Amino acid sequence: MRCRFVISLMALLLLASCGHTTIDSPIDAIPDGVTRVVAINLNDIAEAYGDRINDATGNMTPAAENAIATIMPAPMMRAIAAVLPTGAVDPECAVLYTNTKRYSALILKVTDEETLTDKLSGFRDPAEDFSDYKTYTIGHRLVAIGNSLCIIAPDAETIKPAGQGKSNDNIAKTSFLRDFLERDDAVRVVASGSAIYGSKMKGKWIRAAARFTEHALNTRLEILNSDGTTDSIGSRIAGQIDPDALKFVPQGASVVIASGLQGSDAKLFGIEDLISNYFPGDVAMSRTGTTLFYGRPAGSLNTDNILSPSVWNLASVTAMSAEDGDQAIKRLQNYTDGFAILDPETTCYTYTRDDQTLTYGYTDGYFLQGLNGGFTFGNNSDYSSLFHRACIAGVIDIPAGNELQKAAGLPCGASLEVKLTTTLLTAKLTLYGNKQPVLATLDGIEYLHGALPLLIFANE
Repeated sequence: MRCRFVISLMALLLLASCGHTTIDSPIDAIPDGVTRVVAINLNDIAEAYGDRINDATGNMTPAAENAIATIMPAPMMRAIAAVLPTGAVDPECAVLYTNTKRYSALILKVTDEETLTDKLSGFRDPAEDFSDYKTYTIGHRLVAIGNSLCIIAPDAETIKPAGQGKSNDNIAKTSFLRDFLERDDAVRVVASGSAIYGSKMKGKWIRAAARFTEHALNTRLEILNSDGTTDSIGSRIAGQIDPDALKFVPQGASVVIASGLQGSDAKLFGIEDLISNYFPGDVAMSRTGTTLFYGRPAGSLNTDNILSPSVWNLASVTAMSAEDGDQAIKRLQNYTDGFAILDPETTCYTYTRDDQTLTYGYTDGYFLQGLNGGFTFGNNSDYSSLFHRACIAGVIDIPAGNELQKAAGLPCGASLEVKLTTTLLTAKLTLYGNKQPVLATLDGIEYLHGALPLLIFANE
């Protein structure tokens, strides 16, 4: 008799334990069929904006609210603003996932369920309860609490699969994806390539991360194959840049962009088309090697004329054969009706019309074409390390306090460096002389406002 009682008691305890699951990490709760996961340290995001998440009275600080709004889908913000100030969830590992219907859900680890449910009692919606979750309706989002989790989503169907993932291709069960999500960057993104870019990226995974320092935002992105090996996408897009092209870049250049893209159909984000508006003839990517563009102020800049070619020294440097270089010079000689003047020292021609000058020539395997400024050779460029072993690289440098900063409407100086190597895309945005923390400064720049969710594919 006693044996039957013990067996029955054990069975009841087993059933009870099966009905309530404790999940150690929000990453463990990622369901099957998810196309994108963003792991976010909300403390890092808030501090990058200049304050803690909650103030001494238990309310979310304005800085934290603004910071989180830069990274989270807007419809979630009311629910997030209700949950975080309770102090009953862990803000260091928030997980945002997107299902195949493109619905996004946010998972937070609950540290004190009693406090959390008590603080949210005014939003209680027992009609929506399901499984082990109690539900609360806050704004346009459903908040479910249970299994040591707090999940914010548009509907119950998006929440129910959380913690039920069993397939081998589940992101949480794929080691090279899970390990990445557990890193200590402020933001870590794992996304299905085909979900973001379509069938041409089928079978690929995108991994991206962002990290803030006092004065900079650093990001990196790589593409992986289904077996976890790194995809050599950079080398498939372009050859490596020949650093020899940098000898034509003058000191004080504000923009320098170079690539190893080759072929008649190669395009560099439309930059070659933009340059063509200022130069006669076609400006195209090199067929044999490196193409480089640079720009620097060549006149007094202000808000009204910042896009005018009359105040810029713009140039293109294109690797080509001597035969092609000779043909390019002949085309421009016809354009200038022979009035261009040759400088024997540089072997470049200069043609002046109105208040602008056109300089062109062929030397050392490169065809040169410049507006409002001649070429010098053998410059000691400050950008050699950025372009070293890169397939595509560029820098925009705007020193603090100069005319370009004021004309661009920036609150401080800034430098943006972007580099694509064989396997890795990196970007670093550094701010000089910013009076506010880095994320607050970025959010205040009109051109960048609202761009961060796009950078991590987190818009809804």
